[in-house]
Amino acid sequence: MGFGLMLPGAACLSSAGRAIVTARASGSNSKKFSNRREPFCSGRVSAEIRVYMKSHVSLLGALLLACLAAFTASVVMVLLAAGAEESLREQSLKSREVLAELSQLQTQALEAETGQRGYLLTGEDVYYQGYQSGVENLQARLGTYEALIAPRISPSQQENLAALKRVSEAKTAELAQTIQLFRTGDAQGALELVRTNSGAALMAELQAVTAQLVAEEETILATSRAKALEMRKMRAWAMSLLAALALAGFGLAYRNLRRAQKLDRVEQHALELADERERTDLLARELSHRVKNLFSIVQSIISATARQETDVRVAAAKIRERVHALSRAHSLTTSLDLQQQTSVEELIAMIVAAQATGTSTLTAEGPPVIVTAQHVTPLGMILHELTTNAVKYGAWSADGGHINVNWAVGDTGKGREMTLKWQEICVAHANRGPVGEDGFGSRMINLSLAQLCGKSVRDWNPAGLQISLVLPIDNHGALKGRNAPED
Repeated sequence: MGFGLMLPGAACLSSAGRAIVTARASGSNSKKFSNRREPFCSGRVSAEIRVYMKSHVSLLGALLLACLAAFTASVVMVLLAAGAEESLREQSLKSREVLAELSQLQTQALEAETGQRGYLLTGEDVYYQGYQSGVENLQARLGTYEALIAPRISPSQQENLAALKRVSEAKTAELAQTIQLFRTGDAQGALELVRTNSGAALMAELQAVTAQLVAEEETILATSRAKALEMRKMRAWAMSLLAALALAGFGLAYRNLRRAQKLDRVEQHALELADERERTDLLARELSHRVKNLFSIVQSIISATARQETDVRVAAAKIRERVHALSRAHSLTTSLDLQQQTSVEELIAMIVAAQATGTSTLTAEGPPVIVTAQHVTPLGMILHELTTNAVKYGAWSADGGHINVNWAVGDTGKGREMTLKWQEICVAHANRGPVGEDGFGSRMINLSLAQLCGKSVRDWNPAGLQISLVLPIDNHGALKGRNAPED
């Protein structure tokens, strides 16, 4: 969560930044001056944050508890409404089936009675078959209805169901008795039994019981609808409450986002100042190191040329040629800081290939990899240091040596990486053994690798130095380093 105290802190930190720059220009007093200013500003920002938190923590805590309670209640109401609507859907489907079965039950009873009357009057088998079909379907519908209401049957439904079974059995028995009399030749007895109206009375009772069951089922459905309607109203209130909470939360989130952005800008400014200071210190040390290396390389050129040439004029000409090549390489290296963007291949051509003299050779091969302005200096320093060591101690310390540089890009599953392999092949008696890893050159390589978020593996074998550099790259094929943006 951000705080609304960023502007004073930012101004303070900006003042600290200006103080650091001013003190740095003053020379040896810079460290003391910056150390005196930065803790003061940091303490001031922290004190303002503590005051803000102390004055607002109680209010924020109460607001959060209220929001949590309201949110919980809203969620419960929404869940209850959803459950009521689901129950209504299930009840509607069940009631539709129950009402359909009751309607079919009455229809089958009427078809059985119609078939009975037609058979008694005409004696035709088609009416007898209609009677049989009606009786069978009546019993089937009664069983289906009982199975549908069994899971949730009420006492009144249970009582009416028992009455329906009794009336259905009595009606079926009355129909069967008249049919049996007619089939045994007593048509007159069958007609007299029909004229007693006992069958009509049973049919009327069956319809009355069925009507009661229909009315009860409709009451159950209406109750479920009323409950669902009530739950919908509760859900509407809950959604309104959630909407209000969402708006309030959005307002708080936007307010805190603005404060967090201010804090991020202050932190980013601090990081930029720290990176700039580290870069400046590294460049100053590199400048000193390069001057020492230049003197050492010149001394090495003079000594090596003097050992190889006995003619003073020839030796002087070769010395001039090699010193001139060294001067050109140094100029190219220095000009890297002015570039906005280059590539690994161009860096190797400007830094490494420019220092090859005589019969020394270089092979460089790999895919295009972009080196942005902020990564030119650290990678250039690494290549310059490796080349300097090759000229002083390695493959290029004598004519005929060879350096092979190749690089490749791959995906490790955690991101893309470039692996650059530097391999020196020395001529006989030219390999002077490994260079110590405690010198400034090695420390400078490690510092530059840290800026590139990379790592290295070094191996010095009889043929010469072998070193592998592993550097992360982004999806656009450019080197990634410290504070690099996400893809």
